[in-house]
Amino acid sequence: FAGFAPVDGKAEKRQKGAKLHYNAQLRSMCWRLASSLLRARGKFYEYYLKEKDKYQYRFQSEGKHIVPATQLPKKDGKRYEPADTIAEGHVHNMALRKMIKLFLALLWLSWREAEGLPTRNPYPVEYLGHEHPITPEEMCDK
Repeated sequence: FAGFAPVDGKAEKRQKGAKLHYNAQLRSMCWRLASSLLRARGKFYEYYLKEKDKYQYRFQSEGKHIVPATQLPKKDGKRYEPADTIAEGHVHNMALRKMIKLFLALLWLSWREAEGLPTRNPYPVEYLGHEHPITPEEMCDK
């Protein structure tokens, strides 16, 4: 388990003294892989840009301002996001997380098929009513 499933609607974070419900090393490797996928400028990069645009549109339609972290106000020496503002880095990380989750889903699907094990429809198809799932073949660059 890579730790990308939401817990109470948010990404799970480490808490002092609490046992992790995910493999911390795998999660770290996924973030490293994500930066490499961005630098490769392939299909996953295109997916990232599409998701980032969706997030930017969503926040702008909600009336939020997307600003660099350096423009966030400070309180007690720490930067914070007012209710009508979100940092560019948060939007970037949200889109990156979506890209990582897509990669992991496609890896799982390909691995199961290679092992001759049964697979099921992706979550968006099975539960959200999507009709066209993204396949591993679609995300191959060549």
